[in-house]
Amino acid sequence: MGIIVNFWNRLNRIGSGNNSYAAENIEIVLVNQACILAFLCMMPIGFAAKIIFPGYNIYIPIFLFGFSFLIGLFFNYFKFYILAKFYLFFVIQLALCWGACIFGRDVGIQNISIVLFLGPFIYYKPHETIQRIIAFFIPAMGLAALYISDFTLFEKEIKMGSEGYYIFQTIVLLATLVAYFTNILSFKKSITVQNISIEQKNAELMESINKVNKLNENLDKFVYTVSHDLRSPISSALGLIELSKTEKDINTIHEYMVIQEKSMRRMNDFVSDMLAYYKNSKSVNYYENIDLERLLEDIIEANTTVIKDNKITLEAHTNQPTKFRSDPMKLRIILTNLVGNAIRYIDEEKDTRTIHIEINTNDTNATFIITDNGIGIAKESQEKVFEMFFRATFNKSGSGLGLFMVKELLEKLNGTISLESQEKVYTKFTVVIPNQTIL
Repeated sequence: MGIIVNFWNRLNRIGSGNNSYAAENIEIVLVNQACILAFLCMMPIGFAAKIIFPGYNIYIPIFLFGFSFLIGLFFNYFKFYILAKFYLFFVIQLALCWGACIFGRDVGIQNISIVLFLGPFIYYKPHETIQRIIAFFIPAMGLAALYISDFTLFEKEIKMGSEGYYIFQTIVLLATLVAYFTNILSFKKSITVQNISIEQKNAELMESINKVNKLNENLDKFVYTVSHDLRSPISSALGLIELSKTEKDINTIHEYMVIQEKSMRRMNDFVSDMLAYYKNSKSVNYYENIDLERLLEDIIEANTTVIKDNKITLEAHTNQPTKFRSDPMKLRIILTNLVGNAIRYIDEEKDTRTIHIEINTNDTNATFIITDNGIGIAKESQEKVFEMFFRATFNKSGSGLGLFMVKELLEKLNGTISLESQEKVYTKFTVVIPNQTIL
């Protein structure tokens, strides 16, 4: 039974790719099914004709019509999809016209043509209007030709007795019912798949719209922030230069130079963050095994001077019993920003300033916890800290890109970040990143 089902599915998929029920391939699949079912219907009719009418050779054209339906499969195989549909309608109608003339009007073979009127709605998509109209006219022209010619398009060969008449009429009736219900099921399947396709496209469209809205929102923020954060230090530097031109006291000029240096460094940091964000937003993930303890040591070492100058006590613990595989560059940027924030936003009013970093790994993921007792983040600002250019405080320097970039990079790594904070007490970031060794 499994072999038969597998063979049936393989026939359905002819010319339609791997997924026989994909929305874009459903019409191809339905044409394949119609060709196969038409062939299967013609076979018993041919055998019945041979038994009931032994003195006639009409079973031969019936068998020929049956096998001719399989040609539609070859059209689909060679991707002549439109031709396959028209060929199917034409051969079915030709076979019905021939049968109606040979066996006579009373047998009712011509009534199967009515089923063909469903075809254009099953095998063509809503936008294929011209093809639908042409396909609709094939059975209409066939029926019109039959009745205009009074069923004399082909020479009548059969003279049936009442017993043969009723037996054959029953077979034709059964074939009509099979064709009718098959088309109804195909129509239902076509509508279902088209509805699924519409829902999927609507979902994709909404996702695209949301992305565009997000890009527009970020662009607005970008234009405003760039104009403000770049212009401010430039304006400040120009003002200090003008003051320096008229100032005679060398100590005052030196103070101006220090302030100017801070402005330029702030602008340099902002530009560096912008370049880092742009570069990493375009990059693909590159995975390799990472020594997390060494990575963390490198980041801490790069901040040794500022840690000492601000009298910060930093504790770091790394527990890495398993190999951890991820993108080292993205992970370095994430940890550098989080550790940098913990250092930048210390509470200078506190005598004891601490930062605690803990890293744990397992076969599934790595968890990074960075906790500090700095100035904290106000509750109303905690949901916004991951937005582009958002700054929870203006008492400290920063571009407002750090946490936004962290969140973007974590999304690329399928990671997550959570925040706990109490203003003037502490801030705690928890980052979880999947271990790519399990993929």
